[in-house]
Amino acid sequence: MSSISDINKRAEEELSARIQQQAAVAKLGQDALLGIGLDKLFDEAVAITAKTLDVEYSKILELLLEGDVLLLRSGVGWKDGLVGFATVGAEVNSQAGYTLLSSEPVIVENLRTETRFNGPPLLHDHNVVSGMSVIIHGKGRPFGVLGVHTTRLRFFTKDDIHFLQAVANVLANAIERKQTEESLAHSKAEFEAMFNFIPDAVIFADVNRRIVMCNPAVQSILGYTHAELQGKTTEILYAEKSDYEEQGRLRYHVGATGHGRPYEMRYRRKDGTLLAAETHSSPVKDPSGKTLGFVAIFRDLAERKRMEEHLLKTCKLESLGVLAGGIAHDFNNILTAILANISLAKTYVNPEDFIYQRLSEAEKASMRARDLTQRLLIFAKGGAPVKRVASLVELIKDSAGFALRGSDILCDFYFSENLWSAEVDEGQISQVIHNIILNAVQAMTDGGAIRVNCENMTVKHTEAENSLPLLRGDYIKILIQDNGIGIPAENLKKIFDPYFTTKPKGSGLGLATTYSIIRNHNGHISVESKPGDGTTFYIYLPASHKKISAKEKTEKSPLFGKGKILIMDDEDIVRDAAGSVLKYIGYEVGAAKDGAEAIELYKKGMESGRPFDAVIMDLTIPGGMGGKEAIKKLLEIDPEVKAIVSSGYSEDPVMAEFRKYGYCGVLAKPYEAEQLSRALSDVIKNGK
Repeated sequence: MSSISDINKRAEEELSARIQQQAAVAKLGQDALLGIGLDKLFDEAVAITAKTLDVEYSKILELLLEGDVLLLRSGVGWKDGLVGFATVGAEVNSQAGYTLLSSEPVIVENLRTETRFNGPPLLHDHNVVSGMSVIIHGKGRPFGVLGVHTTRLRFFTKDDIHFLQAVANVLANAIERKQTEESLAHSKAEFEAMFNFIPDAVIFADVNRRIVMCNPAVQSILGYTHAELQGKTTEILYAEKSDYEEQGRLRYHVGATGHGRPYEMRYRRKDGTLLAAETHSSPVKDPSGKTLGFVAIFRDLAERKRMEEHLLKTCKLESLGVLAGGIAHDFNNILTAILANISLAKTYVNPEDFIYQRLSEAEKASMRARDLTQRLLIFAKGGAPVKRVASLVELIKDSAGFALRGSDILCDFYFSENLWSAEVDEGQISQVIHNIILNAVQAMTDGGAIRVNCENMTVKHTEAENSLPLLRGDYIKILIQDNGIGIPAENLKKIFDPYFTTKPKGSGLGLATTYSIIRNHNGHISVESKPGDGTTFYIYLPASHKKISAKEKTEKSPLFGKGKILIMDDEDIVRDAAGSVLKYIGYEVGAAKDGAEAIELYKKGMESGRPFDAVIMDLTIPGGMGGKEAIKKLLEIDPEVKAIVSSGYSEDPVMAEFRKYGYCGVLAKPYEAEQLSRALSDVIKNGK
């Protein structure tokens, strides 16, 4: 039986041990709060537990994400090579595994007699007899196990368990704090990356509208650095005080309702220029709902407005183009009758007679009217260019030279070596160069020189990725620069609008036509100008790597001919005028007002044994069968039919690709007697 002195001595020893354990936990907790780092804290924890509990071995095992593997993170007393990244199985029959499964502290008084588990080889190799382990808790799942072991038979007390649990709790808190810090750091890094990557300007302001922070896009959009804005009120950003007050009213509404619609506002950049921006504003609140400030996102509307203007201009051109095309079509029918009759009348008059001179003047006036309708046709939607592969060098030189005739302006040409070819309508591109050069001449009142530069260029990015509305591919870039009076800013964005002109006698169709021609060639045209500094036009045309086809030599065909011709046209004046010309030059003529009548007459001609040698067909017949449908029927009747398509205007590409649709030739309205006879001669004699 123990004596009182033995009991007192044991009590003193237990009290001393408890005090020592509490001091050890306090020291470890203090170091943990100082943030010494988990690895050092783990090393200190195993050292403290081994010393305080007077055991040979102590270890911290981390449960890996796989869930069945424990990693030895830190330990005391183990053989070399085991401390560090040695793995220990977490089977049910191991002490650590059992601790994790039971979620309770596990004490093994004698490993050799314990029936719950055999223990892992690691403990047997180190002659472990007694041991104790507790869980190191974590968020959602245990972090791992803290255990101590000894080679002596040892009975661990409740105080020992509480001490080990206290150490484990210190470690758990440190681990959770570290994970929280890492999570916050990760979130902060993600936020900063996202915040800095946003292409729109983002500004945070407090409730007093003082700027707290902003992203890098603010400098590129508004011109201010973060340092220049921090602490300033948002008033610094607004164009006028009224804008600032209006924005305050809108922000008050957002703060009161928690939401608001995007609104457009004017701002002033650091350099003083104005910026139109779409603004999104939202309150920033704490968990209790108190408003801490506001975040505002500014989106530069310049690009969107540019695209809207481009779209509006395109829609305007297309709408007016339909109207212009319809007018040109009807006008060309009238001109066809006028020109055909004038050219026929001239054949009956002596060139020395007064009436011949009057007819020639009328013919010239009609030709000028034809040029006007040609402008309308090119401007109109669907005025498809008739393209061929050509070199732009001579085309540009000839067109510029023609525009410069009679002026004192020079033209300096710079062409890159090995300049690519282009697939273009030479007449239309010649008109583009002529229009721009002529405008330059009229702007250079004090004389001087125009610079024309041509070079190859490749667009490597899509339209959405580059500053030009061009698809990927090879282009020829044409620069035409003058040193004239320049264009005022208020007029610059209107110069391609139809009927806009600042010239007293201008039609306003020159640059509108130019714009349409380049658009129909899948190219792009832009302009830069400042009053007093001249004007520069940039033209981009798709390059072609096809071989340039040799130009055919055009010889004047005989005016007179022989054969039977069928004319199909819905206009009486066109049928009468063309018929009169054809009869005069030796042809027999039949006439039809639409495709159905033409097919019937063609059939009768074949059945009678006197077929038509050629058919001239109007492409568009309002309310009836036109040339596109009629040619299909004629080819079924006679695969060898020699048909010529004729039109003053059509959206259909038949005029540009007539052979593809079964025609042998094309005759654009209005036409003269000579053009009519030459087209027939080519088709009848040569089959082309």
